[in-house]
Amino acid sequence: MRLRVEYEFHRTGPGHAGRYQASIALHSDVLGVGTRLAGAEISGSKTCAKQGVSATVLRVVDRFSSSSLARELDGAIPREVGVARFVLVHQAAVLATASVPLPLQPRWAGKKLFGLHLDTSVELLNWTGDVDSLLDSRNTVGTLGPRM
Repeated sequence: MRLRVEYEFHRTGPGHAGRYQASIALHSDVLGVGTRLAGAEISGSKTCAKQGVSATVLRVVDRFSSSSLARELDGAIPREVGVARFVLVHQAAVLATASVPLPLQPRWAGKKLFGLHLDTSVELLNWTGDVDSLLDSRNTVGTLGPRM
């Protein structure tokens, strides 16, 4: 599920009380597009700003492990839903364009990718239904977020 990741920083304020905002850009070579997410402006350092925006992306990806993805994303802010859509479409493209050797499947289940960790077929069907609704197959590309 490799994505290229780049960070950009914006600094405001005087030298002794600088505020930083980090943006993370996720690039999918498989899709040929990317998306960007800006973090909150914080006092401190570039490192703190980078950790904050990275934590947001990790929280979004962690939501994929829920058996009810729709419920997990129900209260999410639109920019987080955009990142979720982007990552899910990227995962699907990776699966469609690469053969996945059988030894990788348990590792993917352990990382809770693509619902492979769910215990029952009913949970998996519910999860895939939630993904389908989230992606809205009629307009997926237009909802990936800003193109890079």
